[in-house]
Amino acid sequence: MQVTRVLTVGRFADRELGRSNFTARVIGTGSRATYLEEPEGEILWLSPPGSILHRRCVLVPLDKGSLREGDVCRRDGSVLRCGRHVLIALDGAVWEAAPSGSASVTSDGGAAALTRGLGALTLRYQPRGLAQLVFGFAASAQRLGRAGEGQMGGWLDLASGRVRDVVRALRARDAAGLLLAGSALVGLGEGLTPSGDDFLGGLLFGLRQQECADFDETWIDRDMVRDWVTSASMLTNRISHAILSDLAAGYGPEPLHALARETLMGGSCEGIARQAERVIRIGHTSGWDMLAGLSAALLSDVPSTENGDVAARRERRPLVESSGGIRMRIAAGGIHGS
Repeated sequence: MQVTRVLTVGRFADRELGRSNFTARVIGTGSRATYLEEPEGEILWLSPPGSILHRRCVLVPLDKGSLREGDVCRRDGSVLRCGRHVLIALDGAVWEAAPSGSASVTSDGGAAALTRGLGALTLRYQPRGLAQLVFGFAASAQRLGRAGEGQMGGWLDLASGRVRDVVRALRARDAAGLLLAGSALVGLGEGLTPSGDDFLGGLLFGLRQQECADFDETWIDRDMVRDWVTSASMLTNRISHAILSDLAAGYGPEPLHALARETLMGGSCEGIARQAERVIRIGHTSGWDMLAGLSAALLSDVPSTENGDVAARRERRPLVESSGGIRMRIAAGGIHGS
């Protein structure tokens, strides 16, 4: 039997594991996570030390192959018994995203720093997933309309018009239109968490961070978002839906919180670029997709890189053309963290 102990546990996972009658079943295993599902449908995961922190994540050293799909984990006093061969002591440190505290930054300065930081990032790294659209093409009707069709192939071709519809609704502050257009992206893409889910999650996360920064122009109804997230469960897998629902409520992986905090609290473009680089290291495309969504929420313009074209990269065509220049909604007060 392997006897081990929790090193760090996310706040939500700590609450769930703290229930005396906690029980969950292993529904999937991978190199970086073992996913558990409770009878009520809540999702947690066990990950090795050094993994990305999240409110649903439990960092715990486990032998490879020690847990298999179908194994049951049950709380037994101060330990978690998993399958027949694993005993986990539940005494780890609890993690939650740090609040920012009070600060003030001009909107032009914050937006310019984020734009420069993203520009520096996309000069060093080739965007993946839907970030290829957001950072790779101008979103004028000409660039993300028919002119963009047939250039990428596969699901990205299909996604281009859907991303355009989401961005248009976002710019018009049309909450119902944004969520309706977003439904066509849920479940679209490859991997455990499809790119469409991660992009929409990053976008809704960004809007929630602005709202929790005491920004006084909240325009998207929280109840409407919650209802939409509930309906989206039919369009994607259980694990991705849990992550999407968290993002929509303002809860994300630690690097995404750090990037939002750095941006909304007036960090430098260098600091923003460092945090953005941490974000893109999440998964294969998940970090890029969340970064693209967050950028769409926070900026009126985002930097662009034409695929493989250095000259066009330097041109930085924006996702959305704006006659008023770069605009960003930032207020003094801090952002929400969990």
